[in-house]
Amino acid sequence: MNYQEARAWCTSYEKLAWSLAQEACRKAGLDSSMPGLHTHNAIVSENRGQPWPGVDYHQAHIAHDLLQMRWEPYHAVDAWAKRRDRKEGPFWMTRRTQ
Repeated sequence: MNYQEARAWCTSYEKLAWSLAQEACRKAGLDSSMPGLHTHNAIVSENRGQPWPGVDYHQAHIAHDLLQMRWEPYHAVDAWAKRRDRKEGPFWMTRRTQ
C-alpha cells in the first residue's frame, strides 16, 4: 500500500465514521446536520447537571466518540509516512510505483 492508497482509505473511514455519528445523533434525538456541535453541547449540559430532555445520552456519547475517532487513521498514516521518509528520504524524492 502506498501513501495515496492509505490516505484514500483514511478518507473512506472518515466518511463512514461521519455517517455513523449522524445516525447516532438522530437516535439520540439531536439534529444530525451538525453532530459535533450538538453532541458536544448536550454532553456539556449533562456534565453540568442540566441534561436536555428527550436526549438519549448513550447515543450522544457514541456519536461524540465516533467524531473523535475519525481522525486517528490519518495520524497513523502520517506517522508511518514520516518514519518511512526518515529511512528513504522525503516522499517527493522517492521513486513512484504504479
